[in-house]
Amino acid sequence: MAQPQQDPAPGLRSGALSGKALYAATVGIIVATGSLSLNGVGMGNGLALINSTVFSELGTSYPQSGSIMVYISKAFGERLGTAAALSYGIGLALASSAEATVIGRLLEHAFPGLRWWAWAFLLITLLMLINLGSVDLFGRFQIGCVIIMLSSQLVFPLLAFAGRGLEPVHYSAFSPFLRTEPSHLLSLVIIAYFLFAGFEMACPLVEEARNPSKNLPRAMIGAASTVILTTVLMGLTFLGYIPAAQLAQEVEYPHLLMAQAVMGNTGKYWWIFVSLAASSSAVSAVYAVVPRLLYGMSREGSVPAIFGYLHPRFRSPWTGIFVCYAITLVFGIVYPGWFFLFSVAAFAWISTYVLVVASAIWLRRKDKQTPRPFRMPLFPFLPAVGLIGMVLVLFFSGRDTLLVGGGLFVSCLIYSLVVLSLRARRVPQ
Repeated sequence: MAQPQQDPAPGLRSGALSGKALYAATVGIIVATGSLSLNGVGMGNGLALINSTVFSELGTSYPQSGSIMVYISKAFGERLGTAAALSYGIGLALASSAEATVIGRLLEHAFPGLRWWAWAFLLITLLMLINLGSVDLFGRFQIGCVIIMLSSQLVFPLLAFAGRGLEPVHYSAFSPFLRTEPSHLLSLVIIAYFLFAGFEMACPLVEEARNPSKNLPRAMIGAASTVILTTVLMGLTFLGYIPAAQLAQEVEYPHLLMAQAVMGNTGKYWWIFVSLAASSSAVSAVYAVVPRLLYGMSREGSVPAIFGYLHPRFRSPWTGIFVCYAITLVFGIVYPGWFFLFSVAAFAWISTYVLVVASAIWLRRKDKQTPRPFRMPLFPFLPAVGLIGMVLVLFFSGRDTLLVGGGLFVSCLIYSLVVLSLRARRVPQ
């Protein structure tokens, strides 16, 4: 890959996570105060923190762009590693499609002169062009997005609770936010986890980052920790200004409802701009990470060699970027069922995380010779808790999500078995 120009990981992590956190926090409040409560969000954050330590150990011990495929292949074989990496990559692409649909509809709502699909097309095309350039350009773009996102998610709630809002704060609304029916908690975590999923996107960029043994753990653990703070602040702002019944009725644009309640039209257009930065950072991160994951897999012969092509000047994997762009176009515009895509994407991520955590436990026992600049704390208790928690979350994710998400993984496994078997026949004995 290219020689390091800039360390993109910190900007990538915060940018991608904050981008998805904005919308996922919104979704959490839409379902009214009993749905995604602090219990569900807290459980999602706990799993994310555990997983960030797991990826920190694996990413610094095996610093290769193949990341997930490398980790699982070393523990359980190349076939399972390839299937998991493909499922994970497709899940990310589906999530970027959902992001494109959401931001397109939001922009049409704010500026009705252009249809939502046209807004989505213009945005994802611009993001594709940015990623066709160098990783340095991508890193600068992500840093800009994270500055907009984090500053707004911190400053806006502080202004709201400092008495700057147009309406008084309803503090009595906070107590229901702490309650969730036990029977619904695990089924909600798969959506709550969408707040935190994405920290591991730094791993495929590890070959292009400076001092990854230190920067990678800091970026991933720091991102998961930062998002829980901004999520709680934004959630309390929603509840403090918008009655639960009214909030539950505003399905598509609850954050604009909240922003207008706090600061009128100024707040509305502020959060349209923040939403644009949020979705842009999330989609751009996918366009940066999935192609590099495919690049690493192409070097192993798990996907066609064309995915290993790097642009001579920019050293960016153009083939993978074009494929991600095509997937976003098809599922983001032709099939605009964004909420279900989010659920399937979360299922693909969490099922992959299950295999990665199991790989980390196995490799710590099996591969004791490899240096580990970062080690998971409280091993093996902490990763075991995360593993059990994620399996339960997958089990309670819902019938349709189980069928489609499970079908996606089985399809990737069949592909892996066929392709790797054919490759083995071509290799001279």
